Amino acid sequence: MPANELKPCPFCGGAAHITSEAGDPWDDIGRFHYVRCGTCRARSGSKYASNGNDCPIFYQEVRAEWNQRAGDSAREVERG
Repeated sequence: MPANELKPCPFCGGAAHITSEAGDPWDDIGRFHYVRCGTCRARSGSKYASNGNDCPIFYQEVRAEWNQRAGDSAREVERG
């Protein structure tokens, strides 16, 4: 799987996408970035980035967390 792809939702198998929302609706100081399933609306934890920060780094972090699945560590140990 290419590093920039998202795995399907672990709950319903739906397509997921990275999204963001304002941290404070009254000003535009920063944004929360997270992954959300388009079908069941499940979502990952979020990462906060103030304006001026490099958002692609936060996208990589939320993508990596979303793509991690239970048992991934065990499979890595078995391959090692």
